[in-house]
Amino acid sequence: MNSNQNFNDSKQKSTPEFDKFSDVKDLETIFRAIWPRYWKRDGKLSPAAFKDDKGLSVDRDGDRTKEKVISDFRIIRKFQGNLVSVGAKECRDIEIFLKPDPRSWPYHVLAQDSENVVPISDAKCDQLRFTVSFECEL
Repeated sequence: MNSNQNFNDSKQKSTPEFDKFSDVKDLETIFRAIWPRYWKRDGKLSPAAFKDDKGLSVDRDGDRTKEKVISDFRIIRKFQGNLVSVGAKECRDIEIFLKPDPRSWPYHVLAQDSENVVPISDAKCDQLRFTVSFECEL
């Protein structure tokens, strides 16, 4: 997995202001907080960590540094668990649709099986668990 290659810790804003309604760019990184119950005893991630009938709730980097994303998860969003990341392009390579959903948070995105099918298929969840990278404990 090479999502960290796509995410530049010193990323600068490419536009004057981030457009929360814009399509997720291939070079963006997608982040997901994962509860400890989804980590198996052998340290592997369960594909169930990526199942949600309403769409998988994730954050896009949205021109933020990795440090800012982590800080936002901890302080503003008050998430707990482990943070994982994956490149938006890697999501698209396994045919996961990324739908911006900034109603409650400007960086919120719903990851779906396709534009018209919401829950991600079991096969794609299985691929996704091997594609994400562990970032940190929240």
